[in-house]
Amino acid sequence: MAVKLSCALLALMVITSSLAEAYMVEEFDSYLDRGREHDHRQVGVRKGAVCSSCSKKAIELGLFSEEEAKQFFSEYVAPFVGLTLPQDWETSVWPCIFEAAGGSPYLLKTVACNASLDDGECATNLLAQAQDLIDMEKVNLEIALHLGEEEGWTRAELAGILKAIVQGGGAVTYKKVVAEVFCWQINRANEVVKRLVRNKVIHVRVLTRVTKYRDMPAQHTEAGAYLMATSPAAYAAMKSGSYLLYC
Repeated sequence: MAVKLSCALLALMVITSSLAEAYMVEEFDSYLDRGREHDHRQVGVRKGAVCSSCSKKAIELGLFSEEEAKQFFSEYVAPFVGLTLPQDWETSVWPCIFEAAGGSPYLLKTVACNASLDDGECATNLLAQAQDLIDMEKVNLEIALHLGEEEGWTRAELAGILKAIVQGGGAVTYKKVVAEVFCWQINRANEVVKRLVRNKVIHVRVLTRVTKYRDMPAQHTEAGAYLMATSPAAYAAMKSGSYLLYC
């Protein structure tokens, strides 16, 4: 029964992941279409004008905040898998866990479950599992850099996007990537970004006046498309800087 349940959950995760990628590409296409329509119609907005939707409270989407993630991890996840956290866990291991898992319930449970299967001290196991998540994403980024020519992007293009995401504190506007990485070659930028999303190398977030993603860095508030890492662990891997060799 447990094996069947695990297989069912795995299948659901794969389907959900595929649907999420398809939705991101579709949402990105819609964003591009709206931009083209705006350019063709030359629609002007009076300075200071406020649309009717702006007064609505923003809908928050995405992961747990850090405080929520900490509570979820300590009060639910750790006891569920049989982990006894050390007294100083909030200072000794939590920063590393949060860097790798962020507010993702799935990644938080992955770190805890894997740590519970290891021998040795709880703190050591948790630190090792958090680092393993980041190391796996480093490998994935290296593969994406080396196999890019086969998949439809160059090393320099991908490295430029990763560098821009890191410099943006975790996200970068699509407009900035088009300008700085693709030198305003919009068709090429559109093609590469879609391929990267489909291959799970990056994510796209489209912000509007009534949506707010909780994993979006606070400094990014302007409506539009943003490029981000696929997970907190992937962002931590991006910050390692190995991709700079290809810039």
